[in-house]
Amino acid sequence: MTESLTARCTLDELARVSEWVDAIAAQWGLPTQTTFAIQLCCEEVFSNIIRHGHPEPRAGETDAVARIVLAQSADSVSLTLEDQGPAFDPLTVQAPAMPSTIGEMQIGGLGIHLIRKFSQSVHYQHREGFNCLTMRFDLSRSAQASGSLSPAMA
Repeated sequence: MTESLTARCTLDELARVSEWVDAIAAQWGLPTQTTFAIQLCCEEVFSNIIRHGHPEPRAGETDAVARIVLAQSADSVSLTLEDQGPAFDPLTVQAPAMPSTIGEMQIGGLGIHLIRKFSQSVHYQHREGFNCLTMRFDLSRSAQASGSLSPAMA
């Protein structure tokens, strides 16, 4: 099964994208942990597309769009986000150094780290003028982790 959504590259669209992901996950009967991981990764990538690839010129006015695709196979779900912003491979970004104290912590910069942590694989490709980032979420892994207390523990 495959579902797709086209969204304007504005922060106003983030809620609609989130609701769409939740609706598809419910329709497909995805485990809670898988839905959480997909939602976290989708929101992180979509917000970065907006902030870095298509900064908003004026409150919500933009022609730029992103396409979000969810595809389910027997054992996994893939999430792909495509946009026409400047070519950027987020997988080339180094993992941030972990601070030794809370005082050293900075806001931001953990998005790629979280995506790598919550998905089983991440693939970037720039094709025909589009950035295409695909993340895979194994359903068998979610089923095994369903007894854990927190999605972060899976």
